[in-house]
Amino acid sequence: MTRLWVLLTALIAFAQSGRTVAAGWTAPESGDYRASVDRKVRHGGHPSLLIEAAGGGPAGYAVTQSVKADAYRGKRIRMTGYLKADESMDGGAIWFRIDMPNGDYILDGSLDYSAADRSTRDAAGWTRSLTVAAVPADALGISFGLRMKGRGRIWASDLKWETVAATVPTNTIERRGYKGKPGREAAIAGLQQQFAAAPQRPVNLDFEH
Repeated sequence: MTRLWVLLTALIAFAQSGRTVAAGWTAPESGDYRASVDRKVRHGGHPSLLIEAAGGGPAGYAVTQSVKADAYRGKRIRMTGYLKADESMDGGAIWFRIDMPNGDYILDGSLDYSAADRSTRDAAGWTRSLTVAAVPADALGISFGLRMKGRGRIWASDLKWETVAATVPTNTIERRGYKGKPGREAAIAGLQQQFAAAPQRPVNLDFEH
């Protein structure tokens, strides 16, 4: 999980200075991957977010949206969505991360879904993804999106975000301290800048805009 956190930290930072994929969604410029809205591949009548490999770089790639934690501190959030992968995709997931002002973080516990995972698919090839997280009272912000690695393509569609009762079980990892590069102070400064510009609530979860 530490390696995944370091990767997502870097990808989020690149995404903030990258390009807009759709309203509220950003992704880093890359020669290895492309991100776009696919209006032909749909779930629940909605378009999908598509990541496809151009060169299939091993480092991975992510599309990101970030929100302030103000409205969610002390609450539990449930995010659901649907994934579809083509036959050559190495792995991907709908991801979720909560950042604290001191650099601590909580990361989703999702395992990467691949095209070989057939048992969970519906008749149209979609797999449901679900993350439930308890947002700490000192949370700074929340980031989420779609990630993948290797060759192939992955789609995400029909995302939903809601607060749920405290009795709903979480499936995130425990809170962990900052690790990796850049240094902790630089990372905290980057987080503060990132979430200062973030909206209060998620937008465009149906990829219609």
